[in-house]
Amino acid sequence: MPWTNLLSAPELAAKVAAPFKIGAGSMLNPHMLYKFYLEDFQKKAIESGISPVGKMMAGGGEDEIPEGAFRWVAKNFVDNYVDDQDHVREMEDITVAPSVAGSVFSVGVEDFLEWDSVDRNFPDWAKDLLRKGQEYQEAEDEQEGSGTMSAEDHQRYSELMSAKWFDPEDADNWDYQEEEVDGLLSKWMGLTGRVLDQDDPVLDQVFDHISNLIHHEGYAIDQVYKMDFRKQFLPGVADMIKSNAADVAADRAKRADAEVPQDDDERGEVPSRHPYGVGSPQSGLQTASTKPTFKEFFNGRYRDAQD
Repeated sequence: MPWTNLLSAPELAAKVAAPFKIGAGSMLNPHMLYKFYLEDFQKKAIESGISPVGKMMAGGGEDEIPEGAFRWVAKNFVDNYVDDQDHVREMEDITVAPSVAGSVFSVGVEDFLEWDSVDRNFPDWAKDLLRKGQEYQEAEDEQEGSGTMSAEDHQRYSELMSAKWFDPEDADNWDYQEEEVDGLLSKWMGLTGRVLDQDDPVLDQVFDHISNLIHHEGYAIDQVYKMDFRKQFLPGVADMIKSNAADVAADRAKRADAEVPQDDDERGEVPSRHPYGVGSPQSGLQTASTKPTFKEFFNGRYRDAQD
């Protein structure tokens, strides 16, 4: 079942007993991450001057874009976030939705299952599977070869541990959310360094581009929704960011030239023609991946390494 079915019928999540496959990755509750990003994106867009409207009317201001545009961006962001395996390896637990293994082994299975948020939001089938894995490991610790677990459950356990899980009640405790979003969007667009040394967050420019497509380039919103997010839409955002960066650089260079002393006897400090620093969209929190292998799930090496 596609995870997007949960957007209109979240109760269907109770009937699913495996992570949702999304591109090269998987996730237990992508619909909850979608809701989080949707609300966050709408809030940030409004703060930047964009007005979400239920229906586009003729003559509407260019600050207006349909509410559906936020749903489209949030859905595509979730898809690409889960699919991005480089991000999984680079960031590991320094991300809004870490792997189940990262969440569980940071505190231990028993403590993890006792969290109120886990009790309310972690799937029951996944709780049962975690307990099976713990029982297997405890039996193996007492006597090697005494643990019993079917090959099917071994496979399901492995898939569970590598899947992402979003804790909706813990999300506000992370202080790098905006940087992670901007960093991922920038990476997907291939933008780095001077091009990104601007005041506007990359996310703001995503919605500015939608506004530009609708109000200046004659696109109907349904045409925008039909775009491939990575291959067609984001390249347009990248072109806009590059154009804006070039305009800013040209303006700064022009002002710098105007401030250069003309009299040879008047020596002063000449403003740099290249005021941009070499920035990075990443948070600096990247860590080497410590994701355990399937074998390590059961022999305790990963767990011991975390102690």
